[in-house]
Amino acid sequence: MQVINGTIDFQLKDKTAVAIGKFDGVHKGHELILNTLMSYKERGYKTCVMTFDFPPNLFFVDAPNRTLMTAQEKRYVMAEMGVDILIEYPFRENTASISAENFIEDVLLDQLKMGVVVAGTDCSFGHGAKGNAKMLKEFAKKHDFECIIIDKIKDEKGQVISSTLLRDIVIKGDVSDYMSKSRWPYFVHGNFKKSGGMGQKFGLPFCVLAVDEKKLLPAEGIYYTKVLHDDVYYPAISFASGKKQRIETYMFDSNRNIGKDNVSVGFYQFVRKAFEGDESAYISQEKRIEQFKGELINAQIWHREHPL
Repeated sequence: MQVINGTIDFQLKDKTAVAIGKFDGVHKGHELILNTLMSYKERGYKTCVMTFDFPPNLFFVDAPNRTLMTAQEKRYVMAEMGVDILIEYPFRENTASISAENFIEDVLLDQLKMGVVVAGTDCSFGHGAKGNAKMLKEFAKKHDFECIIIDKIKDEKGQVISSTLLRDIVIKGDVSDYMSKSRWPYFVHGNFKKSGGMGQKFGLPFCVLAVDEKKLLPAEGIYYTKVLHDDVYYPAISFASGKKQRIETYMFDSNRNIGKDNVSVGFYQFVRKAFEGDESAYISQEKRIEQFKGELINAQIWHREHPL
């Protein structure tokens, strides 16, 4: 997959089918857009996803400042979907001031050689977010390109599946519910380093994953996880801490010696919240170790019952 980032000075040569959006979390609604996009490969189009080098709401200081996916994680997902070109369009003052009309004509049609556009009903672009699905349809008639607008989809409770909904789910720690709304579990990509924190407390070989400051972590606590490295999944149990922006992971048996670089920790099941405040003062270290040993046994049972 070709990745274009850090510049607005580029020119594609082939006719493209383009999907526009932030794609934060790449939930089932996003997947429907991307699957529609991918169908145009059979008609000779290069598939192109146009997003931003970080979600636009990060540009404004009053907005929430953590995302479901980092740029690196989004690249992994887009490549797995089979996207040909990913454009991480720089969102700065000069690009944010581009009018919606100029964005369509100068960027999408001229630079991207767009012949097809696929977007959601709530898409927005251009200065003041004045560009929308209605404008895309109008310009499609004017400039003779195909425009496909994808309706939102709902879960079994009738809730619209959106990045906002997924963010609320992650904050609550309900990672199993997240999996019902996304093709992927909630995961964090990075590099492991030597044990610290819980590893020192319990005398076990934990690996620590330092997390990008923009990345949203699940509610602080213990989770059943799986570590992905070189296309192989390893059973694990992890402690997530949004306060420290780190994940501490214990992998079972011989799996501890996997490479430390380019690993992903996927969250599959919430176990319990972390000990907090006055509660922790009444729990001895010995009792914590005993409790965690029991959780290790339960984790192994869970992993045997939930293989990939």
